[in-house]
Amino acid sequence: KAQVMKNGDILEILGFNIEAIPAYNIREEAQNYHPKGRDNGYVIEKNNTRIYISGDSEDTPEMRALSDIDIAFVSMNLPYTMPVESAISGVLAFAPRFVFPYHYRGQDENTDINLFKTEVEGQNLDIDVILHDWYKNASE
Repeated sequence: KAQVMKNGDILEILGFNIEAIPAYNIREEAQNYHPKGRDNGYVIEKNNTRIYISGDSEDTPEMRALSDIDIAFVSMNLPYTMPVESAISGVLAFAPRFVFPYHYRGQDENTDINLFKTEVEGQNLDIDVILHDWYKNASE
């Protein structure tokens, strides 16, 4: 049974607290992909563990203002989400304990996940970037 959440909504479902964080593009050339007010990312919390899933978003003020995030999943895929430099800046702003970059398939020339890892971990030793091969079997 699905429930639609609008930006800023908070629900409690089966012991999980879910907050809809606005997800949108801020670069003018990308605003037609994900306009402000339509899409969400989510903070999911249970037992004092907070997980953030950015959705199709850039490093919005709402993302940068997050706090106490244990695990973050941050999208990086031009032209649809954010460039690597924006992802680095945004993640450093809210400083999750662990971060997984995702949504970068097919954009290897625009999305250097190794640069993301090097820069984030080099600028904040308390953040661990975990690289995962999400798309290993995508062509099979």
